[in-house]
Amino acid sequence: MNKKTITCYNAFNGRYYDVLEEDFKLLSEGQIPLKKKPETNCKKCYGRGYIGKNTQDFSYTPCLCLKKQINMDILDSIIHNAKKTQSN
Repeated sequence: MNKKTITCYNAFNGRYYDVLEEDFKLLSEGQIPLKKKPETNCKKCYGRGYIGKNTQDFSYTPCLCLKKQINMDILDSIIHNAKKTQSN
């Protein structure tokens, strides 16, 4: 009964949280799945994951260290499933 969780980053409030892997597809846009949290020794963001806030769309600009931690396997599977359902 040990469910696997994914660490996610919210691009609109700059916070990290954990969600069950099977529930990730239910989240709204702006939620980024991560392999792990960025290191606190980053010289640009100090582990926050963002380097500034975009005042036009009120989102946070991700740091390069956060971009390196994005879990592309999960994103690819969601995109693949979405394309599969659109073709049916």
